[in-house]
Formats: sequence, structure tokens, C-alpha cells
Amino acid sequence: MILKRFLPINGSFEFRNNANTSSEYAYDTNGNLTKDLNKNIADIQYNFLNLPSQITFSDGNTITYLYGANGTKLRTAHKIGSVTITTYYCDNVIYESGIAKLLSTEVGYISLSDKKYHYYLQDHQGNNRMVVDQNGSVEETNNYYPFGGVFANTGNVQPYKYNGKEFDSKKGLNWYDYGARHYDAALGRFMTVDPMAEKYYPTSLYEYCLNNPVKFIDIDGKDPGDVFKTTNQAAIDWGMYYNGASILRKREFGSTIYEVRNNGKRIGYAYSEAKEGTAHKVRTSLPPNKEKVAADIHSHGNYDIDYDDNLFSEVDKKGNNKKGINGYLASPNGLLQEYDTSTEKVSIISRNLPSDPKDPNRQNKKNPVDIPAERKRSQTKVEQQKIYKLKRTEMQEPEFKTTF
Repeated sequence: MILKRFLPINGSFEFRNNANTSSEYAYDTNGNLTKDLNKNIADIQYNFLNLPSQITFSDGNTITYLYGANGTKLRTAHKIGSVTITTYYCDNVIYESGIAKLLSTEVGYISLSDKKYHYYLQDHQGNNRMVVDQNGSVEETNNYYPFGGVFANTGNVQPYKYNGKEFDSKKGLNWYDYGARHYDAALGRFMTVDPMAEKYYPTSLYEYCLNNPVKFIDIDGKDPGDVFKTTNQAAIDWGMYYNGASILRKREFGSTIYEVRNNGKRIGYAYSEAKEGTAHKVRTSLPPNKEKVAADIHSHGNYDIDYDDNLFSEVDKKGNNKKGINGYLASPNGLLQEYDTSTEKVSIISRNLPSDPKDPNRQNKKNPVDIPAERKRSQTKVEQQKIYKLKRTEMQEPEFKTTF
């Protein structure tokens, strides 16, 4: 079977068999791609973060990168023939050859040469499907395959495409830059090993979004995860996943719901891996990369005749008021409730969470099940290290207590 590479910008399919040798691809000892002769890439050098520092093509042309100590890309230089185009990334301002070119915003960008606004129209995955100017004129459209290939498009006025990631098509590279890694949508694979490989040991080190790009997106080339349009949707998913385990284990679980951003724009919400507490107490886990917290959520374990576990406690409410964020509660009777700090009122979001059969106020017949085994097995060294770091800062974490 011939693997066809598509040319994402013009939408055509064409496998370019530029090499007929026994060794067309090569990798270094860290698992980083160092040669792809079908793309005419003769050599790729990497820095200590396994980020590409220079790509050299067979004809001598190069692409070089400069990063900050934390891996943030600061500069890209494309040397093609006698012409070198250097792009600088200064926070949300992008310079090209020393001239400020555009200013990224949460909804699009401003072209600084003419001071005009341009807006992205995105789908649920944060893909830039359309670019329109301030007058509403369509400047660019893109239609994507699930793994990010563009099968139809019009215009090409800016480089941010699939998942809102920067796309580099120069010299036929056709890679998306996800931050921690570069991604080839034609293959549905990254070019380097997953930095979080120990967390996802059953999967390939190079695969994209657990091979499920319909359900997941990858924010930075590390962790794939569910992203929801609203905090309510994130809370419902959390309750469906954790409330059954909370009931069966007779313990409270707690997480934070945090903002997911792409190029500075909020594209949705996700929740942190839940922390398991005691029967009537839990400290919520923190966002994985210090993202902005939008709400918190916790469960109340199983039905207990001595506790009113189906209601927010006054301690719960006081904690949310102090932090200035709304709180969600998954209760033993199958309710998901939200406490709104602006109105200090509680509303019911869902009556369909897993519920305790022993609860006389049970809202449904959805029996509880524990967390799937494969999720529990993912608590590897990386997760344990994260938990250890969280424990060291527990004094600063919010705490819930159930009172009666």
C-alpha cells in the first residue's frame, strides 16, 4: 500500500517518492526523527529539550529554530537559496525580518501593516475553519480530515490552521508546531517521542491523540485530553466518570475545572485528574500546567444516613465564595449541582450521574461503576511525581468538608 502525502494548502494528494534507498528514514538514540529523504530532509539536529534546532535539506537549504530555556519558540529562520526570512515570536507579536507583522488576539489577529482586524471562525476542536476581515469578507477557508489534513481550502492569508497551530509548508515540510513536538498530519504522527510517554505506555510514542482525534485534541504535544465548550459540560463528564468510583470507594473526589487556551484564546475547559480523599474530606487537584481555574468540583461519596451528602455544605459554599469561583457537587443520589457565587444560589445541572442504590432520594437507576482499570494503571511515575508535588503545596489548596 502506498502512503499518500497530501499537500495541505492546495488540497491535492500526491505521494512524492523522492528516495528509493534501503534507508529513507533515521532516528537518533532519543527517538527523534533525523532524516526523511522523501521530504528531502538530510539531517535534523535537536537541542537538549528534543526540539529541532536545525533542519537541513538535501539541496543545502535550512530551517533553524531558537528557543527559550522553557522550550518557548523565539525565532525561526528559513534559508532558501540566497534568501533568509527570519520570524521572531515576542509574546503575541510576530515579527518578520525585523518588521512587526501581526498581533495575535483571542479571536484572531491584527495585521500591523494596515492595522486591520481579522477574525477566526473555529469549530469545536479549535480548528481555524475560516478567516474573515473586519468588514466580514472571507479571506480563507479550510476543511480538515480528522487528523488535520486540509482536503479543501480557499486562500492562505495566515499560518495557523488545525487546532490553531502554526503550519510550516516551506520546502514541503508540512509540519504543525505543537510546542513540545512537531506533527505531520499526513501520517497522523509526531516526529519525536512523547515527553509524557511513561503516562501513556500502552500507546505508540509518536501517535496523535491516542489515535482518536474526533474525541481528543492535543494542546501542546504532550497530553491529549477532552476539551469542553462550557464548565457545565466539563462538570457533567467529570461526574459521569468519577461519581461511581466515589460511591463504591466511599470517598470524596475533587478536581479543578480550568481554561484551555490556544495561542492566547480560550477554546474550552478541561478538568484535572481527580484527587481521592477520605469519606468526608478532599483537597481538589490543581491544573496540570498552572492554567487559570474556572471552577472546582467534588463528590460526596456514598449515601450515609448520618450526613446530608446530597447538598452543598456551608463549608463548601464558604470556600467557593472566598476563591470567587463557582463550585460543582456530584452527590450520591445522582445529582450534579452548581453553586453560583454571584447569586449564592444552587441549581441542578443534571440528574443523570451514577447514583447509590441505597439512597432513598435516588434520581435515576444508573448504577455506579469504578474508574476503568486502564485509567488507574496510568498512575505511573510521572503521575506519582505530580501527586508528590501537589502534596507539598496542599496547605494552599482548597479543602472541602461535609457537615451535617
